[in-house]
Amino acid sequence: GRAWPVATSDPNRLLVPYLGTDGAMHPATTGNRYFKAGREDGKRYHAAIDLVTRTGDAILATEDGVVVGEVSGYVGFDTVVVDHAGLIAVYAEIAPGSLASSGLKPGDAVKAGQRLGTAAKNADGNSMLHFETWAKGHAPKGFTPWYIGQPAPAGLLDPTRYLLAIAARS
Repeated sequence: GRAWPVATSDPNRLLVPYLGTDGAMHPATTGNRYFKAGREDGKRYHAAIDLVTRTGDAILATEDGVVVGEVSGYVGFDTVVVDHAGLIAVYAEIAPGSLASSGLKPGDAVKAGQRLGTAAKNADGNSMLHFETWAKGHAPKGFTPWYIGQPAPAGLLDPTRYLLAIAARS
């Protein structure tokens, strides 16, 4: 089975932001948190989808898998990487020490819906989960820079359809 990656009471919890083929943002209220959104005044792309959380919410494994590791991530947050059957999922910008606080370490098996960590408040006072997907064999070592005018990093996958499928069943 699959589980939504955030356990939250936020009413927008299942929103998956994406830019439609019509050029419009869907859902219209989500801002530029979608895959391949411009960042740093147009210098780079966003390599993930940012999902709604509240500070302290549980971050959950979307599928059964094995923890590949935890790395210090973007601006002092942690990143938990899990090898699921068909892909590598990156759960990023979460509270430091999340994996240990969940009683996990690299090499541990996890089940869909199992806690991987905790959502944390970021520098602008918000909380969210930065969710990336990668082809097997392409687990990132940390922050994923993807500069405009350059091809996507090898193995990076657009998580939009994956998350929309989970949201439809949740």
